[in-house]
Amino acid sequence: MIIAGVINGIMLVVASSTFHSHGIVIDDLTVAFKEFGHYIGPSAAILFGIGLLSAGLSSSSVGTLAGDIIMQGYIRKRIPVFLRRIVSMIPPLAIVISGVNATYALVMSQVVLFYRSASRLPLSL
Repeated sequence: MIIAGVINGIMLVVASSTFHSHGIVIDDLTVAFKEFGHYIGPSAAILFGIGLLSAGLSSSSVGTLAGDIIMQGYIRKRIPVFLRRIVSMIPPLAIVISGVNATYALVMSQVVLFYRSASRLPLSL
């Protein structure tokens, strides 16, 4: 996850410096990919895509393993590892297959996670 975080940080810095210097506002990942190809070159756009894919796969694998362990703790029964992992992957796969805009789904998932974690914080810190 540290490597994925570093990759995401580097992509954020490069993208923000490139797009800000040209006065471009990016609302979607596909637009960012096209603009990278236009301003920096096709190889930069491909590296941007590979970086996003590798960071996403890293995050997905960690999320699947965490869901696997949490689900096992909630139900307190032994379920085959493969079945637990498939069940953990169904919600994100359903979102991707449904055709929802990836950027919108990502932002909304972070909003849900934020409010879920904020609701568990004690009132007095």
